[in-house]
Amino acid sequence: MSTPPAESVEGLVRALGDPGRYQVLVMVLLCFNYVPVSVNHLLMAFHGFAPEHNCRLPDQWPRNVSLPTVAPTIGDPRYQSCSMYVDPANHSWGTKDCIYGYEFHVEGLEWTVVSEWGLVCDRKYLVSIITTLYFVGVMVGGLVFGALADRFGRQPMMLLCLYVQLILGAGLFFVRRLIIFIAVRVLQGFFVQGLQTTTYSMVMELFPPHHRTLAGVAAEVFWAIGLILLAVCCYFVQHWRHVQLAISIPTLVTLLYIWLIPESLRWLISRGRSRRARVVAERIAYYNGLRLSPELLLQLEKLCSSVGAHSAKGVDITDLFRTPAIRRNSFVLFIAWFTISLAYYGISLNIADLSGNRFFNFMLGGALELVAFLLTYVSLRAVGRRACLVSYLFLSGALLIGTVATEKLLHTELISVPTLVTSLALLGKAAVVSCFCAVFLVTSEAFPTVIRSLAMGACVCWARAGSLVAPQVLRLADISYSWMPFLVFGCLALLCGFLGLLLPETGRRALPDTIQQAERSRKHDQDDIISDVGYGASPRWIVQDGLIVSRPADGSVRGSPERVPHWAASETSTDDDEKFSYPPRSIDDSSLLRFVGDKTVVHSSNSHGDFKQHVVLCDIDETRL
Repeated sequence: MSTPPAESVEGLVRALGDPGRYQVLVMVLLCFNYVPVSVNHLLMAFHGFAPEHNCRLPDQWPRNVSLPTVAPTIGDPRYQSCSMYVDPANHSWGTKDCIYGYEFHVEGLEWTVVSEWGLVCDRKYLVSIITTLYFVGVMVGGLVFGALADRFGRQPMMLLCLYVQLILGAGLFFVRRLIIFIAVRVLQGFFVQGLQTTTYSMVMELFPPHHRTLAGVAAEVFWAIGLILLAVCCYFVQHWRHVQLAISIPTLVTLLYIWLIPESLRWLISRGRSRRARVVAERIAYYNGLRLSPELLLQLEKLCSSVGAHSAKGVDITDLFRTPAIRRNSFVLFIAWFTISLAYYGISLNIADLSGNRFFNFMLGGALELVAFLLTYVSLRAVGRRACLVSYLFLSGALLIGTVATEKLLHTELISVPTLVTSLALLGKAAVVSCFCAVFLVTSEAFPTVIRSLAMGACVCWARAGSLVAPQVLRLADISYSWMPFLVFGCLALLCGFLGLLLPETGRRALPDTIQQAERSRKHDQDDIISDVGYGASPRWIVQDGLIVSRPADGSVRGSPERVPHWAASETSTDDDEKFSYPPRSIDDSSLLRFVGDKTVVHSSNSHGDFKQHVVLCDIDETRL
């Protein structure tokens, strides 16, 4: 089967499969990268767990007279965790710190990083420091690899991050010193975030607009699957060193990605790499059972020349602030990523302190995320990106503040307050992960291809700033009130919800490839082009794959219903002039469109048959913008 011609990058993507089985296979393989990302980001929820403990005593010291008890005690005595008597024979001398170390009371073979290096009592702060430093590496990695992926390509950066984090994760099994453990975790975070940034860009660039929602949600579903697998692994494996091997070694299967995962076709076109773009396009077409037509190959060359010319100038971080639309989107999304990440990791790292079994709570949280992602997919399709993001921000803020109100206002005689607080916290986490799903999509669609990975990396940098602050916010529970962290998370979520109203709706727009295209999309929604440019609301013209084309003689309109203008979908009569009393506008000197030429195009479709259309070729007169 031959491919139809394509006049734009979006049209080229559709011509190669909409979607084809090859793109679906590549998407699934890329989504598996999200499993090690989620596992490593939340690993300290288990590695940082502190088992019950008390001071270690010399052999000849009896415990019942050497350790102070926690009053009141019922049944077997419970001893204080961080102190011992100065003189067991004379308690009036008071207590002192645990000078002989600590004795941990664990179930089965469980052994955590906390029990390995005694990170309790006066060394407890090191647990939050380990988590914070890991996210420092994550923050820097997202920014660095975002820029590197835009310059050197998505695929090589993705493979580099995937295999280096595997080596570092397995290497932690052999670490014997805490300072080395911290250093390796920081390096691992650096490459893990590079893996997430490049992977998401590749997934989004595989598909046209009407399939990007499903692709983005699929990636987040694998994130939730990773969390469930982490809880199951830590429950059965228990020793943290063996957990490191269990979560790292399976990644060896991804060595096949060197041959299975191609470079992003969009990136190759945006960089003007026509030879490699042709190789990738031929590969996609072959596995989808298509044959590249000469017209499509010629159009591919033209796209590489035209789009590549716009991106020939090097890009840097300042491009996120140079033009109005991108600058506005950058500031709002930076704040959104910071807030969502702060709330998500704050809740996730606090799950071990909630009532109930921590393994079950964590696995339940992952399962709720899975359900939340599926519901988010329905919401994104129904109401769009911006409305979905803003709604879930308000919902998460209300639920998190609700946990504070429950803890402060309800009494245990009326209801099991700890259980209700845990339930609200888990529901709040589910709402926050829905925000994550929506903000990922908005970010990938709001920025052009030439700076997409850079923008994603910058947003992730702000997200990791939130995640590294999260452990410190949780310490507010120790120095002020137990409910203070959730109040902070909830108030910031509500504030961010109002800011989200400033974002554009990106759901039905073609992905911009250049900065100029991204700025134009600020002025014209794809659904409004029909009434805003060139021909106005004439029944003789429709928008087809980004082009203004004549309506077929039989009145049919190709494409999904969401891309068909409302007047084209609702009218059934063939006499268009009887339905519109005003004449169609032509291109004049005041129009933003500039006439380039015209031609007749034959469209082939399995579902609609073949039909001809007279295509008027125009471009935007930028001097009139």
